[in-house]
This record gives sequence, C-alpha cells and structure tokens, in this order.
Amino acid sequence: MAELGPTTIFGDLTINGSIGGAVRVAYVKTDAGAGLTVDVYLDTDATGEEVTVTCSIVDGAALNAATPRLLDGDQLFVIQIGGIWYCASLFYAT
Repeated sequence: MAELGPTTIFGDLTINGSIGGAVRVAYVKTDAGAGLTVDVYLDTDATGEEVTVTCSIVDGAALNAATPRLLDGDQLFVIQIGGIWYCASLFYAT
C-alpha cells in the first residue's frame, strides 16, 4: 500500500492517505460514448465482472471525441479508489 500526502490525481480527485487497490486489466465492453465513463469487463474480455470506469480527458469531456479512441475489446489498466473505478491512461480531446 502506498502512503500519500495530499495528492491530486485524475483531474479533481484528491486523495489523502493510502491507495489500497491493485491495478487490474480491463476490456472495453462497447465503444466509448459521449462522457467520461466506459463500461468494461475486468480481467477477461466478454466474461469478466462488468464495471464502469471513469476516465480523465485533457481539455475534453467526451471519450468518443478523445484519443486514443476506446473501442470494443480494447485493453485498459484500471484501479479502484474509494469504490470508484478509474482508468490509468490519460486521454486527449481531439
């Protein structure tokens, strides 16, 4: 477990204390739409546990208008913090 001071990650998310989650592999369930979230399968494409992942986009708010594009079956690395799943990748508005 990593000990942190006040640390800002993923835009407006600030963490004080510890991050206890492990990084997991996830697979995009369907092409990303307008918004900051995408549905994924954890660990195994098409059969893993389904969760919604929040992504961070530089100068944007729609994954379908950001790069890299997230398409069905794409692999992501995710972590759960405070009950919310976050994408480890950073996206850029196009």
